[in-house]
Amino acid sequence: MGCVESLVAPSMLLFGSDLTTADADRAGIRSNSVRLAIGIESLQDLIYDLNQAFIAIGGI
Repeated sequence: MGCVESLVAPSMLLFGSDLTTADADRAGIRSNSVRLAIGIESLQDLIYDLNQAFIAIGGI
């Protein structure tokens, strides 16, 4: 992280090698969990981008 743009990444990609399966379960990190790091975009742009992503995966 540490960038100015927003980022969505699989949580296991970021933390998977650092946590045991039990630790990940206790932390609520599942194989389908994602981490959303918010950058400095406008709120409207972020909401629009997230809505488009959810539509693309059939989530909305």
